[in-house]
Amino acid sequence: MPTLFTLEGFKIRLYFGDHGIPHVHLIGVDCSVTIAIESGEALVGVAPAAALATAREFIAANREMLLTLWRK
Repeated sequence: MPTLFTLEGFKIRLYFGDHGIPHVHLIGVDCSVTIAIESGEALVGVAPAAALATAREFIAANREMLLTLWRK
């Protein structure tokens, strides 16, 4: 479960061999949310709006890399 990005106490992680549609996990003290890589949609969980916005920016900027990692 590598941490791909860290910001102000939040981590974006990708779990290899995970199930479902391609997604990352945004983990922090007050949040745990699964975000779809292709759409940026929050699938499950809750997170502060600012953390979600930053995660979505990271995902958008790195979408192809994230999808490549997901498929490995």
